[in-house]
Parts: sequence; structure tokens; C-alpha cells
Amino acid sequence: MNFRYLITAVIQLGITVSALGMVIMVYCYFAEQYAHKRANDFCASVHINSSAEQVIARAVAAGAVQRYLKWRLGRNEYEHKLLPVVFTGATPLSRHMCNIEARNKTVVGAHYSYLD
Repeated sequence: MNFRYLITAVIQLGITVSALGMVIMVYCYFAEQYAHKRANDFCASVHINSSAEQVIARAVAAGAVQRYLKWRLGRNEYEHKLLPVVFTGATPLSRHMCNIEARNKTVVGAHYSYLD
């Protein structure tokens, strides 16, 4: 009788672990798709030759990770500044980015990239 109880408990545990694994996989899939869409949508909303001064405020409003929202300077005054607008996926290490390039307070480029 105890043997049958043990087998039932092991089967129930296996089903529970499998269901939990499926829930985690579905969450990861949708979190990655959502972060990818948000980064691409943000890149699409940034227009070339527009003012770069309001980009950080717009990124905060779009839900970007604030710790990365700093303009990175080029090696000299002739190089572009770069602003990584980061949206995280399933984990904090999964980063979908819209890299904004600016020169003289004007946006000169925006492109999507992924950093795992």
C-alpha cells in the first residue's frame, strides 16, 4: 500500500515540475517578444534630424531601464554621442536595445541591437 502511495506522489511531483517548467518557458518567450517589440517600436519613433534633448524623457516614459540612460561621448568632438535605450527581456541580462546616435543635439541614427 505504501508503495502505491509513493508512486502516486512521484507522478504528481513530476507533473507539477513539468507544469512549472512550461509556465516558465511561456513567460520567457513572451517577455523576450515584448522587450524586442518595445525596443523596435522606440527606434521607429525616433526620427532622424529631430532634437536629441527629449530622447531620455521619452525613453523613461516608454519603460526603458534608467541606469543605462546616459549619453556616451565619442573620443573627440567630431564623433557621435551614443545613448543605449535598454529594455530587459526574461532576465536582467537579456537586453534589447535601441541605440540612438546624436551629433550637435540632433539625432543622426537609431538602430536595434540585442545583448545577451
